[in-house]
Amino acid sequence: MKKSAVNTLFGILALAALLLSSCDRNAPNEESTQPQGNETAAARSEAVDLPVESEQNDGAGVSEPVSAAGTEPAESGTSEETPEKAGGAVLIVYFSHTGNTKPVAEYIQGLVGGDLVRLEPASPYPEGYSAALDPAKQEQRENARPKLKTSIEHFDSYETVYLGYPIWWGTVPMLINTFLESYDFSGKTVVPFATSGGTGISQSIQDIRSEVPDAEVKDGLLVKNNKDIIPWLRKLGLYE
Repeated sequence: MKKSAVNTLFGILALAALLLSSCDRNAPNEESTQPQGNETAAARSEAVDLPVESEQNDGAGVSEPVSAAGTEPAESGTSEETPEKAGGAVLIVYFSHTGNTKPVAEYIQGLVGGDLVRLEPASPYPEGYSAALDPAKQEQRENARPKLKTSIEHFDSYETVYLGYPIWWGTVPMLINTFLESYDFSGKTVVPFATSGGTGISQSIQDIRSEVPDAEVKDGLLVKNNKDIIPWLRKLGLYE
């Protein structure tokens, strides 16, 4: 074979190799761009069932979780959709400064029904977690009763009152005391639930019972995971 023909053949082979290499580089890497099905399902599960994270774990100050993850009502078609409830009208009332107690209250309403009311102070607290620390502590020192903007009509018609709040300086925010003193709780059932970054709920339950001695105040729940809510309600005989 002539030398010129050999050179032409090698040139063609080199060009073909270059084109193949370019195609390989431009092809998508399926392993890096497509998540595996099992990993996707696990991620969805964790998004629903993650425990509540906390803003503060030393239990010292105004304490409310960063997010109440997994607080959506039960899906349609489950037996949890139509619970057996305690008799009488139901009220879910809550205070939520940074917005974390709110979804818990909404979740509970999805389980037990009833009316949902958000307590709002007449003079709002400073926005944000840290900014509320000093005003909340000052109110506690003074045993203050901050005025409420919220008014609940026909309160006498409710027999069961679910009461939600963040733990502030070890107990309920003082406006919860304002609420408890503003209405007649005689003969009613009070069901407390709270959010917290570390402080327990026991002191707040004691304080609520002191405020409404003529009511039946149930053992409260510090909500760390939405999975705890239904077992807690069943234990109290409020959900079947």
